[in-house]
Amino acid sequence: MKIIVTSVFVQDQSKALTFYTEILGFVKKEDVPAGDFRVCERESFPFQWDR
Repeated sequence: MKIIVTSVFVQDQSKALTFYTEILGFVKKEDVPAGDFRVCERESFPFQWDR
């Protein structure tokens, strides 16, 4: 199974961004303000998938 896109709702965008980028190694692609909220897009490093 391959997950292409998913949404994760969080209470604190700054903490989530730090976790995904500094701990898990994701790369921030977008960070767009949306009123009181933000839309942050992150991308994982490419993996070799067994097909």
